[in-house]
Amino acid sequence: MKKLFAFSLIIGVFSILAAHSVQADTLYRVQLDEVISRRSITILHPETHEPYLLHLQTGCGELTDGQNVSVSIRGALNSNGDVLKVDATHQCAIDQAETYTQKYYVKFVFTGNTEAWVIDESGEEYFMEYLPFCQAMPRYLKDHIYILQGTSGLAKGDKIYLPNKDGQCSVDYVRRPPHFTPDEKTPEEPQKKIAADIQVPTAVTNVRASAGNKKVSLTWRAATDNEGIDHYVVSYNNGRLTTKNIPWQNMPNQAETKNTYLTISGLENNETYFFWVLAVDTSGNVSDDWSTVAQSTPKASVLSEDMFSDGDTNLDVRIDNESVRSFFVRWNPVPDVDRYTVILETDGEREFTLNDLAKQYIRVLKRSHREGKTLKLTVRAYSLKSFLKEETIEFSF
Repeated sequence: MKKLFAFSLIIGVFSILAAHSVQADTLYRVQLDEVISRRSITILHPETHEPYLLHLQTGCGELTDGQNVSVSIRGALNSNGDVLKVDATHQCAIDQAETYTQKYYVKFVFTGNTEAWVIDESGEEYFMEYLPFCQAMPRYLKDHIYILQGTSGLAKGDKIYLPNKDGQCSVDYVRRPPHFTPDEKTPEEPQKKIAADIQVPTAVTNVRASAGNKKVSLTWRAATDNEGIDHYVVSYNNGRLTTKNIPWQNMPNQAETKNTYLTISGLENNETYFFWVLAVDTSGNVSDDWSTVAQSTPKASVLSEDMFSDGDTNLDVRIDNESVRSFFVRWNPVPDVDRYTVILETDGEREFTLNDLAKQYIRVLKRSHREGKTLKLTVRAYSLKSFLKEETIEFSF
């Protein structure tokens, strides 16, 4: 009887320890990459450095881009008990966590069906059809959605995530966009105006600037007007200006566009530029003032002697699909290889190790602490039983 009791006691202790280990949480300090709304944000996974789109329950208060917070992760980053902690009094549960590879700008959504025209971070445009679970897609017109890609370009089967937990679905069909421009309105019969339009458009808001190699890509939220917006004027300068003291026609380096995005090329790398956007309506009225200023510093692209590793193992480690925020490192699948390990070193110091990868690529973000540094990325291939081969590529940006 005593032996049976002792055995039961041991089993109970092991059960308690096992339950405790399953529910063990790990606390990480992270930085908010982008605050999309009060309850929708993006961060980098503290271990794998993959970008994640998160949706939060209430209780975290106001959040800002670049804010330092803590994330309590239970096992894997998902909606199973993970928590975002802002400070001692503000914390909230994470009820959705999805990894993604690209952020897409929604240029146009075709009403009455599941079709959209989108642009990736490198400026590539795609016409896609998506499955109906993303029925809130029209809500993201002139805004951004997040996609998990299996290849360097948008393809059928890629996963779409809408912010704010508005839905997720798969890409069903992809082709290059048609030749017509959806921003062009169908001509209407001319009508005699009863009175001249004197109402000015609202000011442009949410101007964001992303640096590239000798260029800066701008996006902004559309202005509104009683008659309609005709176009936008973008002005830029390599120094700050007080726009209220300058007639809008005299602002420097002006460019026009009918879209809510524009890429300014021919800039000098490592020099900071300042950007303003002004709305013009169909009657020629302009906003009372320019948008608030956005600034960015163009940087050189990824530099490597040949962009390929020089090993003879047929892995052929290489860099491609560079955007203003990231680039992909890819390698060839090799026969008899079961898994891969990827190691990234920055100026000789190991930054991360990713083990047991089944895919043949990773995405590397252009984080500020990596700029101008020598990056060394090693890919090791393993069979089920042992190490087979490795190749290394060095680069910088």
